[in-house]
Amino acid sequence: MALAEISRDGWELDDAELLAQAHPATFWLPERERRESLAPGDTVKLIFRIPTVGEAGSEAINVECMRVTTQRVEGTLYYGNIDNDALCTSDMRAGFAVTFQPRHVIGIWN
Repeated sequence: MALAEISRDGWELDDAELLAQAHPATFWLPERERRESLAPGDTVKLIFRIPTVGEAGSEAINVECMRVTTQRVEGTLYYGNIDNDALCTSDMRAGFAVTFQPRHVIGIWN
């Protein structure tokens, strides 16, 4: 499974490393070594960008932080499943499959 893209998948993950570079005083990331050494069972927090259309037809990009449990590791890719339901769409529920990289991780619980 490839990394998600809004144009193809209807959602994508924020690059947390770019956010941290842009806002170094206010955006904290776990250490790179820790983000690069996740194991199955580790739970991480990722930032999702999800476009939606409101009742009046207006489009918006919703940003949600969600927890994902890592299921497997293949090279530089992690595969996991969302632990909770997205608030802005019924398409992303607990168990939804996600592919991510260390650059997407903003929090880690194990």
